Amino acid sequence: MIEPIIEAIAEVRFFSPRFVEQPVPIGPVMAMFGSQFPNLEETAAKRVPFELRGADESFRFAATYQMSNSNSRILLGDRSVAFTSTEYGGWDNFKARLHETVRPIIEMFEAGVTRVSVRYVNLLSGDGVKKQLARTKVLFPFDAIGREPSSFQSRVDFRIDDLVLVLQVATNVEAKRGDSAEVMQGAVIDIDSILEKRFEAWAEVEDGFERVHALERDTFFKLLSSDTISSFKPVYHG
Repeated sequence: MIEPIIEAIAEVRFFSPRFVEQPVPIGPVMAMFGSQFPNLEETAAKRVPFELRGADESFRFAATYQMSNSNSRILLGDRSVAFTSTEYGGWDNFKARLHETVRPIIEMFEAGVTRVSVRYVNLLSGDGVKKQLARTKVLFPFDAIGREPSSFQSRVDFRIDDLVLVLQVATNVEAKRGDSAEVMQGAVIDIDSILEKRFEAWAEVEDGFERVHALERDTFFKLLSSDTISSFKPVYHG
């Protein structure tokens, strides 16, 4: 059974008094991580003037630069930094790489962390909407309509104590894993788990990541059919 996670994204949002009136510089980050992430690109958000990015909620935390290698990326914005990978390899592995990249950037910018999140994009392969959803516990009365569905999409947001959970399900999605040429089709279960607060020390950030990861992992397994869960053992690295 193939690992269902096709991309894992961990994001830290921050505030730095040094960069209130100017954008964060990419040069020091490239100097620190350029050998590991040699490909540098500007994103579409970079073309928006700095002052407008700060005033617009949709751009305030958007990445302006992307540094990448064959399977991982660092996404850097005026108030955010994220680490993403298409080769997950289990939480302990992903967590170690996350802290090795994100923490030095936060410390270099002398920034305070205001939010952490973990987002996993999972693909459950299958032919047709009904078969794809049958691998989950997501129910919809298609038979009552009397037609074969061509696609299905749903988004639900939850607040669970001090955490926010954003759950999206979509069928008949085509995706590739990393640099693989193989195109896979199936249902995507996209789960974003978020904790927003003022973090006083990096130990609190680490604890926050543990909490959002645990919520994401538990939610994912609650959404799966028993047959799907059995097919993952022992391959799934939650």
